[in-house]
Order: sequence, then structure tokens, then C-alpha cells
Amino acid sequence: RLLSLNPQTLEVIPGLAESWSVDNKKTSFVFNLRRGAQFHDDECFAGASREITAHDFKYTFEYLCGSENNAAFETTFKNRVTGANDFHEGTASQVLGVQVIDDYTLRIELDKPDDSFLFVLAQPSTAVKPDEFDDDITDL
Repeated sequence: RLLSLNPQTLEVIPGLAESWSVDNKKTSFVFNLRRGAQFHDDECFAGASREITAHDFKYTFEYLCGSENNAAFETTFKNRVTGANDFHEGTASQVLGVQVIDDYTLRIELDKPDDSFLFVLAQPSTAVKPDEFDDDITDL
């Protein structure tokens, strides 16, 4: 996940994002990913591993917004992230509010301020998923 929760205080703490910033309107979040973080060795990577990038988070978040994954969509991006509802309904080819700036920088744009959004990103359902992984093996 980009973020986690401190189990004692329930404060949002860094996960795979080592830092983040929020604009003054509280609708634009920029996450700076840890360099060198790797997926576990797996057959989907030919038995090896690879580095986690912002592209993996974009894939994961679009997977969460897909029409076949309604439960996770309802509790994460629905009515929050710009373009998430359109993507979920099949009227957009991507979630416009999830933008890869570079391999280690991800921007998420919200439709309106949401004080709970960082907590949303700490939910287990937002755990990063590589696009190489077979959807039949696991589900978020």
C-alpha cells in the first residue's frame, strides 16, 4: 500500500510512499515512492522479482475501479477520485485522476476535498498488484 496505519495511534504513516504532499484545496495528492521496493519473487515474474513503480499503483487503482470489483470500488475511489465513476461505468478508458508523473511519483486528483482519503489509501484493498499477476490466482 502507499500508506499504512500506526497500530497504536491509527495515524497515517508511510508505506511504499516515503512521502506525500497535498495541495491547499486538499484535492491533489502527490506520492513519492520508495526506490528499490520489490515485489516478492513469483512465477509471474519468471520466478524472480521486479521493482514496484507508480505504474503498478495506476494499474491497481484502475483494477479497483473495474466493474467486476464492486466491493472495493465502493469503499475506495467511488465518488472520490476524478474519473473513477466514469471508468467504473465503462465510459472512460482510464481513471483520469490517477496520473503517473514518473516511475516513482504518482498524483491522485479528487473531485472534492476528502479528509478521509489518506485513510482510504491505507486499506488492505489498495495493496499494490502487478499487472503480470494472474487475476485468477488472487483477488484484492
